[in-house]
Amino acid sequence: MAGCSGGRADNAAATAPRPTTSDKQPSGDAVTTTDADAIETRVKLPAGASPLRRYARYYTYVTVSGHRIIQGYFIALDGYAPGRYLNTEGPVIFDGGCGVVTIYYDPRRAHIVGIFCNGSA
Repeated sequence: MAGCSGGRADNAAATAPRPTTSDKQPSGDAVTTTDADAIETRVKLPAGASPLRRYARYYTYVTVSGHRIIQGYFIALDGYAPGRYLNTEGPVIFDGGCGVVTIYYDPRRAHIVGIFCNGSA
């Protein structure tokens, strides 16, 4: 998916929070349909991204700098069925351009704190 370089997507990638493996979801924290609805009504995908409905959308809680936030991993590549997948990290993909979008959402502030397209190999 060409055309996703430049602008906000690249800048956000450089400054976006990165959770560590030890920060993954503990028992008791679960992303709900209400959480996913809140994200999907607020999200503005980066330039070059596909429409939201074309993505497989994986959501899970992570801890970044001591704050619990929701990480979304959106994939619009062959082999990934569009739809929502709650409390699932999704696969690790290191390239894919805007076929793979990462989002960080703070549910306490109802605010998207980071969103970016993956790089291209």
